[in-house]
Amino acid sequence: MDGFFDAMGSSLVAFHLQDNAGDRDSHLAPGHGTTEWNVVVRRMAQMEFQRPVCIETPPFAPGPSYSVESWARLREETDELVNDALRTSA
Repeated sequence: MDGFFDAMGSSLVAFHLQDNAGDRDSHLAPGHGTTEWNVVVRRMAQMEFQRPVCIETPPFAPGPSYSVESWARLREETDELVNDALRTSA
């Protein structure tokens, strides 16, 4: 993961956040797959990334008609994941 940030660094213009099961591009909600989010979030913070970041996945909930609550939970879980990563890096 660090190699990606070392190679791309200042060329990064946006992030599309999604997790995966490790065997395909499965578009899981962040925190529901194998991505090392602590590493991703810490490196984004270190490079003071302030460009667009979007969550490129539906909520981790029954669909396809997702409830307002499931979208809110996706946002809350992602906020918590980011906050936890930043807390543990201090």
